[in-house]
Amino acid sequence: MPISSALHPRPLVDLVRVAHGADYAKRFETYDFDQATLYRFSDVCRSVMEDVGAAPGSCTLMNALLAERVRAALDAPFAVVAGALKINGSYIFGSNAPISGDRVFSEATPDFDGHVWMVFGRYLVDVSLARTALSGRGHPLLERTIRKQFGPKTGLFAMPTEEARRAGLLYLARYVLTDAQIGPLAQGAKRCFGLDGDTA
Repeated sequence: MPISSALHPRPLVDLVRVAHGADYAKRFETYDFDQATLYRFSDVCRSVMEDVGAAPGSCTLMNALLAERVRAALDAPFAVVAGALKINGSYIFGSNAPISGDRVFSEATPDFDGHVWMVFGRYLVDVSLARTALSGRGHPLLERTIRKQFGPKTGLFAMPTEEARRAGLLYLARYVLTDAQIGPLAQGAKRCFGLDGDTA
């Protein structure tokens, strides 16, 4: 796998360290994928998108399900990140407040008004935002931005954080979910999406 210098800002790496420990954070900080890993990761993402129907507002459960499947398929460090999303200076999801992850993500159906996404190598991966934006129930500014930047048939997108910012999407990391939180949330996702027989 190609190794480079740190790919992520120090505050995100620090959040990963709190959630997963120093060794994992060190791997995460410099990890980037090779082409074969990217193909396998893409297959996992595709499986989530195929198994989960239109479910606007399900960012936490979708990312927990994605994380469980990535962990089973790949030996690669990643982070499930919770925080806020801003467009043109306006909060679309979340706020400037810190996130009490132990409270918010302690149940299989979290009550969370922020946003959740994944960071995998150099990519910010968002499996839910476009579906929420294009559902007709999202924030009008979010819908306009997604339609303009990605088109009306977008499912997920994955790109470097800088490209997301150039597209008008400012992701603000506030918390990284732990494995102990992701596990129950993934099980909740399976129940919510009718995947109870899923063993992935």
